[in-house]
Amino acid sequence: MDNRLYNLQLFCANQDILIDHEIKVQGGAQYTLKKDGTSCHVTLYNRGTCYVRGVNSHLHMLLKAWCDNTFIDGFLHPDFAASWREWNTNADFLIEHHKKYGIPDESTISEDYRLNREITFHDYMFCSNRHRKISIKSLEFVVENWLNRFCFMNIPANQVVDIALKYIQDNAYNEGDKISFSLAAEAVSIAFVGFCSNKQFSCGGKCPFVNSNDSYDCLFELIDMMYMYSENPLVISYNRTNLNMILTGEKQKIRWISTDPSTPIEEKMRNALFEAGILNMPQYQAMAPERRYRVDFMIPTPNGGMLAIECDGLQYHANPTSYISDRRRDNLLLQHGITPVRFSSIDINEDIEGCIKTIEEMFNSYQLKKQVYHRNGRFGYFDSTN
Repeated sequence: MDNRLYNLQLFCANQDILIDHEIKVQGGAQYTLKKDGTSCHVTLYNRGTCYVRGVNSHLHMLLKAWCDNTFIDGFLHPDFAASWREWNTNADFLIEHHKKYGIPDESTISEDYRLNREITFHDYMFCSNRHRKISIKSLEFVVENWLNRFCFMNIPANQVVDIALKYIQDNAYNEGDKISFSLAAEAVSIAFVGFCSNKQFSCGGKCPFVNSNDSYDCLFELIDMMYMYSENPLVISYNRTNLNMILTGEKQKIRWISTDPSTPIEEKMRNALFEAGILNMPQYQAMAPERRYRVDFMIPTPNGGMLAIECDGLQYHANPTSYISDRRRDNLLLQHGITPVRFSSIDINEDIEGCIKTIEEMFNSYQLKKQVYHRNGRFGYFDSTN
């Protein structure tokens, strides 16, 4: 199926737009779309362009925004996508709060405190690792697969990559095929916003797909995911001790977590997810007020849900204690919008293709809006289940 048609189907599914019928026309195909008693026609031409006609309406505006894939050079500066450089602003909020009220109990923290703490951890992690290298291949992999799976607008992934690479070529200094994460984030921000800014502008200041007050949530999420595909990415351990170390500047005492696979079956799953183009966040710290859990692979999905992929070896999961603990953990994750998906070592070793097929089918249920979980804020290591 044509990628543009598939994206149009996903877009319509998430906007409750009915694709009524298709007519073959010279050089392409025309589709009649309906919503709230209004009809419009979208023609997808084989040469890569598209055309919308119909009466002026909300539906017409949405479809015009979807069809426009023009790159607008310099429309927005990418600083908003690199806000982690100013992480100390949020840290100052926490320091002042602790001086006045002490460290709050987890069950009583305010929304302002929670958000400032989340941003402080997240942005300190990025700021500390801004020089970590990411390969051009990994950058291309993340951008192309993220656009195909998360962005239902008509944005050409190959052109986004080409513009990002041109920016890197003009601004990198003998870095070869590996560049700093900071430069990669800036290049992708410029390329992505160049295509998407007109859509945001046309749709009243925010993407018609993202249900959020923050117009740039999607770009934050893309950059977050790109970090996980840099070389040996370290994730800061989310706990009170580390928070205190950040606020007091004792950097050498901060505990970091490796995202490398810890078992052979995790490594096999990681490689299979990569081959399938399924973006994921390994060794994810899933948090809830009750306690914290480490998930082997967390796969964010459209509409805010998440799939927690667990690779269960018999050595650690076949005893009565683990049996009980696993089910309590799964129930808690479900309460916070995370769907646990468990595969045994036998499944992974003997039928990894079947495992990937199961994950793809569950992911597609979110893409097509058959399953929806609306989250508050962007996904990340620190905010998803609070």
